[in-house]
Amino acid sequence: MSDALDPAVVRVGTTDRREHGRALDLGFETGGDLLAPLVESPVLDAPGRTAYAAEIDGKQVATGPGVRGNGVVGVFNISVVPGVRSRGLGRIITERVIADGSEAGATLAYLHSSPMAEQLYRSMGFRVTETWTTFS
Repeated sequence: MSDALDPAVVRVGTTDRREHGRALDLGFETGGDLLAPLVESPVLDAPGRTAYAAEIDGKQVATGPGVRGNGVVGVFNISVVPGVRSRGLGRIITERVIADGSEAGATLAYLHSSPMAEQLYRSMGFRVTETWTTFS
């Protein structure tokens, strides 16, 4: 893949769901189609939800949906495929989710970060307000 300086960020619809599911699984390194149900029609078409992808050379290489409601936007499942990490793709997807949420009336954005992305989100102005204990 090229080192595109300005990757296209597109809204993802149900016609893009297979490629989007592939990019999501590659980004989270699931080794299969584990996350495909997250991009099925009932989920992608749910009110207040918009899915995005960053594309390089016409291929989805980063994913992330926004979920809006009651003046907030949630940022979920930001993923970047391993071969193109550290190029700012997670940032541009997150910025787009927040910008579109703000345009739709959101005044607050929230997310749950992985340890890998915590520094990115802090640099964007997010702060830790609570921590969760998870089991793995």
